[in-house]
Amino acid sequence: MKTSSEGVEQQAGNDAFQLEDMRVRSEQFLIVWRAIFDYAQIAIRTIILANGAGAAAILTFLGDALQQHSAPVNETLLGLAAASFAMGVACGVLTAFLAYLNQYDVIRMATASQGRVPVGSSPKRITGIVLAFIGLGFFLIGIGTAICGYLLAS
Repeated sequence: MKTSSEGVEQQAGNDAFQLEDMRVRSEQFLIVWRAIFDYAQIAIRTIILANGAGAAAILTFLGDALQQHSAPVNETLLGLAAASFAMGVACGVLTAFLAYLNQYDVIRMATASQGRVPVGSSPKRITGIVLAFIGLGFFLIGIGTAICGYLLAS
C-alpha cells in the first residue's frame, strides 16, 4: 500500500517530467520559429541586394558607355532594366516592412493570449510573400532587359 508521502513524491516526479517536456517542446518550437524568421530575412536581403547591385551595375555601365562611347548600347532598354531593378528593391523594402508588421501582430496576439501563437496566415504575410516573388521577377526582367539593351544596340 502506498503512503501519502509516496503518492506526493510520485506526483512531484510526474509534474517535473511534464514541466521538462513542455520546456523541451517550447525550445524546439522557438528553434523552428527562429529558423523560419532567419530564412525570411535572408530572402528579403537577397532580393534587395541583388536588385540594388543590378541597378548600380546598369547605371555605372550606362554612364561609362555614354560618356566614353566605349560600347554601343540601347539607352532606353538599359534605362528600363535599371527601373526594373529599382522596382525590385522597392518590393524588397515593402516585403521587409510587411514582415515587421506581421511579426508585430503575432507578438501582440501571443501576448494577449498568454503566449499562444496563432496559427494561420495573415493578409500581411501573404502580401509580403507575393511581393518577394514579384521582387525576384523584377530582378529577372531587369537581367533580360539589360542583356537585350546590350545585344540590340542601335
